[in-house]
Amino acid sequence: AIFSYNDDYSTLFNELFKPSPKLQASIEKQKEILGVGYISTSFRFMNLLNDFNETVELHGKLTQEERNELIVKNIEQLQLLHDKYPGKRILVNSDSTTFLRAAAELDYVYIIPGNVTHIDGKNDTDEYNAYEKTFLDFFMIANAKKIYLLRTGQMYNSGYPFAASKIYNRPFEKIEFQQ
Repeated sequence: AIFSYNDDYSTLFNELFKPSPKLQASIEKQKEILGVGYISTSFRFMNLLNDFNETVELHGKLTQEERNELIVKNIEQLQLLHDKYPGKRILVNSDSTTFLRAAAELDYVYIIPGNVTHIDGKNDTDEYNAYEKTFLDFFMIANAKKIYLLRTGQMYNSGYPFAASKIYNRPFEKIEFQQ
């Protein structure tokens, strides 16, 4: 896939992949909830907030104070986007349940319900239900009016939202900010 991130990516992706009827029904349900014109934001903490069983440990542990500060700085970035897009819903995707709970307190934020999992992780439960949120997040990111990756400090420079932006040729922007 990374070798075709050009004009034909969308065409090739849509020729090769089609959501199952069950996943498509979930996508349609989320589209009804979010409405049109929403923006998408992605935050990849790689267990910096000590709440995700990451398959690879890239960084050391942060103190509780550092974790709280990181959450506040990322919430401030959400507020800046809300100021830029007043009246628009903001879809928030993250590998951190702690961050998702904090972001969910903002009335303009929407988080797709379900358990956060990593596609590389081993899961001993029903695989469809374990990974549906991951695929649903991906397709809902792809359907956004504009797609953002936000990162600072040791946060991961994820390619996930960029790849999603290519599916329907949506604008993508990475926001890097000081912690």
